[in-house]
Amino acid sequence: MTDNITTHTPLHLVAEVFAGVVFRAAVEDAGDQAEGLLIQMSDFSQGRTVDAENLTPVRLDGVHARQILQPDDILLRLRGPQFTAWLLSQLFSLPVITNNQVAIIRVDKSKVDAYYLLWFINSQCSKRYFPACVEGSNIARLSIRDVEQILLQLPPLSEQQRIGNIHRNWLQQRDHYQRLIATGEPYYDAICQRYLHSLSSNTVSTRTVSAKTVSANTSKLRA
Repeated sequence: MTDNITTHTPLHLVAEVFAGVVFRAAVEDAGDQAEGLLIQMSDFSQGRTVDAENLTPVRLDGVHARQILQPDDILLRLRGPQFTAWLLSQLFSLPVITNNQVAIIRVDKSKVDAYYLLWFINSQCSKRYFPACVEGSNIARLSIRDVEQILLQLPPLSEQQRIGNIHRNWLQQRDHYQRLIATGEPYYDAICQRYLHSLSSNTVSTRTVSAKTVSANTSKLRA
């Protein structure tokens, strides 16, 4: 099978790579005037689940059409120390954009499977490449040119899809468990709080009964 793997294929030959939207000022919540949602590096760091309600509502003034994210677009952090990638797997209620601290990778689906590429970028296969790009720099930062030159190992598309499906299934399971943990933590915390409260109440009740018993016995002795 290794004979069918194409090695040292630069990313730019199988995908379009470009930066997100440049914001000239601090991003502000557009509220009811929102035309889109902004996803930033912190929103998809450390494999966290991305929910629409956690994204910043923004206006789309000056946004180019190609900067509107599409399903299967891959976002790559351009600032380190961790150069992690994330894939947009669904559409939200509003168009989604990102800023210029993030590279947008839009794959040619006839040449590369998006989930395979996502796995490859986040795997040890690429982790050796990123440090070399920023060596000697005070700020761990990639350029769009650096991203375009990532060298890929590309098996036949059908084999890419096999690996991509494995990775997608894992991401779905991880997302499920993350949501379970997020909803379960406050629930079980509340159970523990109620149990602790019941113990405290029982202790108070026991003390009250004991005090009444002592008082009654004292009264009898005095009599």
